[in-house]
Amino acid sequence: MNNYYYNLDAQQIDYWKLNPGKSMVIVIPLPEQPPVGQKYGETGLSMTLLYPLNTRMGLRETWTESERVGHYSYKTDGDIYYPDGELCKCWRSAQSMPVEAIRYWGIVTGAGVDKVQNMTGLEISHMFGINYLSMIDNLLKIIFKNWFNNRYSKTKKKWTWEDNPYCQIAVLRKG
Repeated sequence: MNNYYYNLDAQQIDYWKLNPGKSMVIVIPLPEQPPVGQKYGETGLSMTLLYPLNTRMGLRETWTESERVGHYSYKTDGDIYYPDGELCKCWRSAQSMPVEAIRYWGIVTGAGVDKVQNMTGLEISHMFGINYLSMIDNLLKIIFKNWFNNRYSKTKKKWTWEDNPYCQIAVLRKG
């Protein structure tokens, strides 16, 4: 079985830690989008899912390994102080995390593709660990829009909510 990796932000890590046994939804823009006017999956368009069903995923996070601390540490666990009282400012990006430092693993139990603006309030609530109530649907979509733009507008392709890209929507369970 191949291992895949996904970088979680602090909010997603907190949800994963605090909700044992629950699944989590992740959203990733597909690197290649269909030509304008065509839909994903139409004849002649074959795109592979980034994270297929039953894939094992290492969930990476901001981390550090310091000789002064002597082990892996994770930013979501709080600040690190050295024995002399100095604050550790040596955080490394999730992208650089070695496999042996990964502490959370998930299995893809659901996978599909849809336009980002088609995400439902229920799916969004599963991303952020918010109890779903239909009356807060619009608020959830605003939260998701801001999260999506903050996360993906700075990447190589610079996806935004307004671009409405096709995304893989994957459901993970702990494993």
